[in-house]
Amino acid sequence: MIGKQSIEINATDLVRGMSTSAHTTDGGFSPDTDAVNLIATPGVLNAPAQATDASTNLSGNIIAASGDANVSGQDRYFLTDSGKFYYWNGTTLTLAQTDAVKTYTVGTSDMVQFQLATYASSANDITLLTGSTLGTIDVTWWTTTKGKSALQTAQRHPLLVWEKSLWIGDKSSLHKWDGTTATAAALALSSEQSIVSLGVEPGTGYMLIGITEGQNYSNTISQVSKILVWDGFSTKALRSIIVEDAINAFYPVGGVTYVTYGTKLGYWNGSGITYLRTFKNVTRDGAKLIYKHKITNIGQTLYIADGSRILAYGEVLAGSKVFYPAFQNSPSGTPVNIGTLTAIGGGKLGFGYSAAKFFTFDTESVATTNTTAFITNKFNFPRPVFIRGAYIDWVNAVTNNVTPGSMQVMDETQNYTSFSSLQNLSGASVYSFETKQLDKKVRSCHIRYLGDTVVAGVR
Repeated sequence: MIGKQSIEINATDLVRGMSTSAHTTDGGFSPDTDAVNLIATPGVLNAPAQATDASTNLSGNIIAASGDANVSGQDRYFLTDSGKFYYWNGTTLTLAQTDAVKTYTVGTSDMVQFQLATYASSANDITLLTGSTLGTIDVTWWTTTKGKSALQTAQRHPLLVWEKSLWIGDKSSLHKWDGTTATAAALALSSEQSIVSLGVEPGTGYMLIGITEGQNYSNTISQVSKILVWDGFSTKALRSIIVEDAINAFYPVGGVTYVTYGTKLGYWNGSGITYLRTFKNVTRDGAKLIYKHKITNIGQTLYIADGSRILAYGEVLAGSKVFYPAFQNSPSGTPVNIGTLTAIGGGKLGFGYSAAKFFTFDTESVATTNTTAFITNKFNFPRPVFIRGAYIDWVNAVTNNVTPGSMQVMDETQNYTSFSSLQNLSGASVYSFETKQLDKKVRSCHIRYLGDTVVAGVR
């Protein structure tokens, strides 16, 4: 039987999201948790839906995406590191164009739509594609068609649509295209400065320009990094704010401009960055940092490609935003880093990763998946105690002879001991279950619940 002393893990813990570390209790459960759906039924631990493989026709690895505002347009456009451009109609990727000459690199190349045309930055040029199916392509649009100098290689080339113009970052120059006139160096910075990201300040509507003083693709060099605030017409920035690390992306959601910098997430507070969280799986590697094409939103919830998992930051209950892992990318059981993440409509995310893969994931669905690993906060006891057993409640009926998951105790030596099987052998459907005696002696521990391929939300 279960001992007279008990620890209860319930809805109050679930809606608080992840703690900062496995040794803190500022959230409701451990950040080592993988793949949970907390929004389908707030207060219930559900497994997320399975991802759907939509890689048909894909060649190369997706590194950038943009929308399509044409009346009869496509759901999304994609660019790969092999110079291939695809359109997505909601179900299928279709190859539209191939540029076998220019070089496109994750974190360096960008892609946006401006005045119903699509623009992408390569290593030294801007590519123009027109038509809702990207029927025409001009890979030397900036240098030949517009007669401008080539973009500087080995530099990031972020793009931004702002104030009825397309803006192009090119080391210390910010170029402009208003649909009629192409202007090189509409804003000229000091020669040692490199533009790495572009965004918009929500309060003033001014442009935000992330710069580093020198190249720093992987954020490994100790260099001065700044955010410049610019009005679009002055000969110099209105303000220059030194920040802790290079800004890899500005991303606006709900009147807040979030920023990814180094291996961290924060938000622009008007005079600097307010820190929110350090990513668990992001390292100082140029291909793994969080650029704008690894961060997206559905409604008020922010989704970020944190290595091999999708990290969510949003409201489970109204009025309080929390972090939780929405998905774990583990094809064949091996975690694989996500290279591009974007919203594709209908509450779904699209994500690409190495080996020419593109998957879709429904954030609102709960379905059969066995990737859930829910781990509690660490429980510390003043003296050794015995963990005797556990009592678990489900909101869905667990039918006879079905095993909805398994439970384990992780002790202070980080070794796991399993509770007895959760298989329902009662002969009827059940909504609760009590494990048999365990008698595991611990001074501190975590409890881990591993989901199986059964839809059974845990209360």
